[in-house]
Amino acid sequence: MQETEATAQKNARESEMLALEEYAAVFIGDAEAITALKARGIEIDTQMPDGRTLVFIAAQHGDAAAIARLKAAGANMDTPRQDGRTPVYAAACNGHAAAITALKAAGANMDTPRRDGRTPVYAAACNGHAEAIAALKAAGANLNAQRRDGRTPVFIAAHEGHAEAIIALNIAGAAMNTPDINGITPVCIAAFNGHAATIVVLKALDANVNAPMRDGRTPVFAAAQVGHAEAIAALKFAGANVDTPDEDGVTPVCIAAFHGHVEAIDALATAGAAMDTPTSDGKTPLDIAAINGHATVISVLFYVGVKASAKTLSTALAYARQGEKTGHREAIRLLEARYKQYRNEIINGAIPIPLCNFSEQKSPLVLPQFQRTVTLPPNATANQSREKTSDISGGVGCERDGKTSRC
Repeated sequence: MQETEATAQKNARESEMLALEEYAAVFIGDAEAITALKARGIEIDTQMPDGRTLVFIAAQHGDAAAIARLKAAGANMDTPRQDGRTPVYAAACNGHAAAITALKAAGANMDTPRRDGRTPVYAAACNGHAEAIAALKAAGANLNAQRRDGRTPVFIAAHEGHAEAIIALNIAGAAMNTPDINGITPVCIAAFNGHAATIVVLKALDANVNAPMRDGRTPVFAAAQVGHAEAIAALKFAGANVDTPDEDGVTPVCIAAFHGHVEAIDALATAGAAMDTPTSDGKTPLDIAAINGHATVISVLFYVGVKASAKTLSTALAYARQGEKTGHREAIRLLEARYKQYRNEIINGAIPIPLCNFSEQKSPLVLPQFQRTVTLPPNATANQSREKTSDISGGVGCERDGKTSRC
């Protein structure tokens, strides 16, 4: 008997879901379809297994007329899915400005967040929907609402490189400089992801291009860390300081040399960055490139005019020789050739300082100040270095909502 009742309930539920799906398949249908559903005893706010209601589906597809019909039939405009996504969130995520306006007129809440704190404005910004942002502003939505990690709609728009969305947010009155809980600003995240045009737009909207993270890393440092030359050029154009070190005394040139980012070093040199500034423990960019065996970086540093002396060359050569067994031979060859050239250029009987014996070097092969963000073997390649870099953008992405958008 119990089994029969359970089967009957299951069949009834499946019939109910089929009716809802048939109704939704024609984009919510019309007033007669609503009457037909009620005649079958199906509640207008019944949720499908994935949590969607008819209002949610109408909002997801941008059907403003259907939203109005459902409201007239007494449907709830705010019923969320299991993760907290509401019909307004669905409309914003997919850029349906008219649906947002219809939901507002039907009394929907414009600011209800998902469980992780992402609001409808955040969803619109994540996907670059400027018109949806304007509609949400007109509907009274909070443009500066922060996720649990402190990240705002402007932050996610900068992360994704959506310059038009940032402009829309600015016009609507959103703050351009709000950092997350780690002190990362919209400009910094744009730099880390290489969005040069976004950086220029943020600067035009009075964003601070020099604001550092809590550990002192600036937007220029972030761009250099991952090798985004165009972002570095954009930051220089925007007036950023290209030499500011982090809390450990590591400059953008040093971090670019560590990771082997040749184009970033060239961009920094073009921007006027100092090529010889040492870290707090005395290592220069040339030393750092030698330690990590980045021969191409060494070549570029010589090309852009790094200061060469018997002391600097012999020190760098000693560092490179420590990694000779792990593939630093090309770096050693370049440094030896430059040292010989320097020695031949000495005039008036000056005696060059002898090459250092690498066995006398006391400094460790791996730079202590980088261990906070990077742990690499001495023979790691530039690509491996990039893969191991700490990702300041972690956790800001937006999963796909269906097949149409990212929310």
